[in-house]
Amino acid sequence: MQKKIWEIIAVLIQYVIEEGEIGDERMWKASLNLQGYSPKEVNAAIAWIKAVMIDKGAVMMDKSMRVFASFEKARFSNEAQGFLLKLKEMGFIDSKLQEEIIERALMLDIPQIKKDDIKVISAMMLSASSKKNWKEKAIKIIEEDWKEMSH
Repeated sequence: MQKKIWEIIAVLIQYVIEEGEIGDERMWKASLNLQGYSPKEVNAAIAWIKAVMIDKGAVMMDKSMRVFASFEKARFSNEAQGFLLKLKEMGFIDSKLQEEIIERALMLDIPQIKKDDIKVISAMMLSASSKKNWKEKAIKIIEEDWKEMSH
């Protein structure tokens, strides 16, 4: 995924975290086009966010331990893998959400998935879930604030 699309996604995620929804799509398209983003970039970012907010993954048991397949290990940096595992261990996400984050990350059109990519995807996926305190958890994920984490 191109850097500009990530920039758009980050702006939209921040809005969703603050407002609880994506808002008026036409307003976003017009505003982002005026900021110099192409309609193709804006549409790609909005489509990605909509897919994240709508998509549901398979249910998994919470006590499971995720082992990365060889093709996943090749795509995820060691730091990204460790960060994702830490999110689950600390109770920010459950197995189901972890799997959804991995699936979304693998959809990215980038050769290496980094920790910052996982932060953005995790925050977005958490905001799309119906879990309580998702805003606080999303902010803690982005800021890597492991203290005072509630399950």
